Amino acid sequence: MGKKILGIVGSYRRGGIIDQTVSEVLAAAAEGGAEIEKVYLLDKHIAFCNNCRRCTQTKGTKPGGCVHHDDMGDLIDLIEGA
Repeated sequence: MGKKILGIVGSYRRGGIIDQTVSEVLAAAAEGGAEIEKVYLLDKHIAFCNNCRRCTQTKGTKPGGCVHHDDMGDLIDLIEGA
């Protein structure tokens, strides 16, 4: 099984130079046998962190739950799975 590669586009311009660059990198990774996925932060609802540290002060190997009910937890799961 190949590696999982996650491309994260933080630009607000779909099809712009950042998006194109991420696509090219992912295409090269796919040619090399990697499983690829691209995420646009523009499509995600991510609340501003208020530095409560609940996510980092939980015992165990997984981050604790965020006080915000947004898409950040799902994004972290994708990052850790890549």
